Amino acid sequence: TVIEYDIIHASPTIMRNDNTFGFSFIDYNENLNVFIKNIKVEKERINNTTDLFPPKNGLDCIHCSALPWLNFSGHKEPVSGVLDSVPKVAFGKMIKQDSELIMNVSINVNHALVDGYHIGLFSDKFQHFLNE
Repeated sequence: TVIEYDIIHASPTIMRNDNTFGFSFIDYNENLNVFIKNIKVEKERINNTTDLFPPKNGLDCIHCSALPWLNFSGHKEPVSGVLDSVPKVAFGKMIKQDSELIMNVSINVNHALVDGYHIGLFSDKFQHFLNE
């Protein structure tokens, strides 16, 4: 069954001060200042608990990870066994190449819902915002 959500939240993996990780669920808000506040609150929650999963969770989000320690050429997200179509995005280490900054991005989506064309649209829009 295809489910369309009006709002898509963020669920990044966040590293604690002791180098362990926790999964988060950050409520989206059109107001950037409110969204940034939501991020700060979730980071504080993760830094003050050893819980792996957030108390609020759902499929109305994008799972994302940052791997700033390495420049990867391929990345595969683990499969939890739960049937979902949540997009999973991973960002690699930013490196300087000539006069440009390069950062690899891995995008893992369910092909039943998204085609390469749509990934291309996302990539173009993402690059546009990076260039601004």
